[in-house]
Amino acid sequence: MCKTEYAVKLGKMVDEKPGFVVSTTFCPYCSKAKKVFDYYKIPHSEILLDNLDYQEQEEYSNCIYGDDPRRSVP
Repeated sequence: MCKTEYAVKLGKMVDEKPGFVVSTTFCPYCSKAKKVFDYYKIPHSEILLDNLDYQEQEEYSNCIYGDDPRRSVP
């Protein structure tokens, strides 16, 4: 279940800039996605899941992925 406070936080991040990416520090595809944004000079927001504490990771993941057990980035 996506808690309202996290849905609002995500909504603000998505709305504030043209690009948005959910990533981890060790994901090579995440790095490539961010490089595309940089190459085309597209301002973007990012959530680095592995830089969050466990509780926040779970809450954001619930909002992003819903009930889908497959949780991958970007």
